[in-house]
Amino acid sequence: MIIENLSPTFIWFLIGLLLLVIEISSFGIVLLFFGLSAWVTALASWLFDISLNTQLLIFITVSLLSLVSLRRFLKRVFIGQRSDSQELQTHDEFIGKKARVIQAITPDTAGKVEFHGSYWTAESSESLAENQTVEITHIQSTVLTVKSHSH
Repeated sequence: MIIENLSPTFIWFLIGLLLLVIEISSFGIVLLFFGLSAWVTALASWLFDISLNTQLLIFITVSLLSLVSLRRFLKRVFIGQRSDSQELQTHDEFIGKKARVIQAITPDTAGKVEFHGSYWTAESSESLAENQTVEITHIQSTVLTVKSHSH
């Protein structure tokens, strides 16, 4: 058979080429790293006389390292890096603002408020009726603490 006569280097190179061609035609980015990992494995098998197990270990290791690096990079690009002071600043933007109760709130039961077009779970130490205007005093995760707004 033809495959039996092919060197591991050439097989890894073909696998990498195939993965890169699929990647280009699918407009993704994950297969790119597997294709490059196959080429790194091809280079290693060309430079050194290594077993199939070692080749697979190199392929898996390089693939995982590149995917972890990709995840970190994409996380920074799409989410950005936020410091604790930026998070506090974001939360401070809520404090003192007005919201409208859309589901009654009691000291024992959380309700809902509308704030800037979004609905939030809200708690209060006082009873608040629907359509009442309230002031946001605290935010914890996605739960707002509110009190009645004094005019």
